[in-house]
Amino acid sequence: MAHTFKIGRQRNLPDVVCDVGALTAPDGHLYTQDELDVNTIDNPDGSLSTIDWNKQAANKFRKNIWESIRTTGLGGSDIGILLGHSHFRNVLDLYYDKIGQIPVTGAPEPESSKEYLFDFGHAMEAFVAEQFCKRVFWDRYKESFETKLSEKYGEVVIVSGIECVRDTHMYRLKSCPCLLADFDFLCRLTLMDGRVLEGIFECKTTAPYQIAEKWTDAPPESYQDQIADYMLIGDYDFAIIACAADNNYNNYYAHLVFRDEDKDTEIVKVASDFWNKHVLAKKPPEISGDVRDAILTYEPTVNTSVIDFTKNGYANKQLQLYLEAKARKSEIQKELDAQTEKANEHLSNIAKLLRGQKGARVKAEDGTKYVLSIEETEKESFTQKERSELFKAHPELKSLIQSFYKKTTSRSFKVKKDKQR
Repeated sequence: MAHTFKIGRQRNLPDVVCDVGALTAPDGHLYTQDELDVNTIDNPDGSLSTIDWNKQAANKFRKNIWESIRTTGLGGSDIGILLGHSHFRNVLDLYYDKIGQIPVTGAPEPESSKEYLFDFGHAMEAFVAEQFCKRVFWDRYKESFETKLSEKYGEVVIVSGIECVRDTHMYRLKSCPCLLADFDFLCRLTLMDGRVLEGIFECKTTAPYQIAEKWTDAPPESYQDQIADYMLIGDYDFAIIACAADNNYNNYYAHLVFRDEDKDTEIVKVASDFWNKHVLAKKPPEISGDVRDAILTYEPTVNTSVIDFTKNGYANKQLQLYLEAKARKSEIQKELDAQTEKANEHLSNIAKLLRGQKGARVKAEDGTKYVLSIEETEKESFTQKERSELFKAHPELKSLIQSFYKKTTSRSFKVKKDKQR
């Protein structure tokens, strides 16, 4: 049945798997199995509700109950992987994650930097939602969103109020039990006549240098897949996805996305096929050559830390792109050095006219006046040679001075030609 847009229509409610709020400790961390006695998840589909806690305990990546529950189905972020829109994981990674196995023996614990990034994104969700309701919607998106909503619902939509409300539940789609969803917020738009439109509000964060390129026209594809999955499971007409990069007001982007029947069909198909043919059947999915090349598997050798990527097409391609970028950088740097030298030469010619004066006013061809001034600064230095001479003259000071030294360690990534052919 085609999806119809009608204000106030009755939604088909999904099953509630659990309340994430009940799995959260007072200090904000998610309970582990050791901290909270949970053996089964209350869900009508018993085949997916029971978790093998012994297996989860043996898997060092599974740190809390919520992560274990997610292995009983496919979440919103998993859909982008199945549709080939994720740049971080592939279907084989997803398969091993859902069956509770780690494909590489001795794989490292997640890096603290990545965990920091996830924690930061989670902590920022409330801020992103608050700012949207408080000012960003009214300043920048009200008119355009009202126009889009009016076109979809076939009547004039004027928003008089907006709020984002936390939804701490995890849901499962009744018609496709392998599909799970937990939303950041529900967005409620109050109309001029008092009616309320409810949809999903999803929060994201990213780096300032990425946001304009990746968010100006639309959200990244994997995020579009995610909110499409959420609208399907929650039976919502629309979702708003917003992303903030930093404390710059202009680095906040939001998009209104509507549900699409074809997308619903695609999600159900790929999710059902993956879950039934691979996860339940315990059969790893086959992956294309391009994706296979991108998997950074390693072949450990005895007594060496050098990994052999010579047969890894993805790594070899990245090396080629690096070399091309480095060569281009060298060309640009040579031109930059030449222009810097020319600029300093012209400036030096003016300085010669000062004849001992500390400054002068000079006018450019467009009439703009500039002040050229000479500033003298003093800088103290203590070279390695001078330090050695001091230690020779006063050996009793060596241990005292060295006690003030600060040692730092830095790591750099170097590329050089391999002498071994």
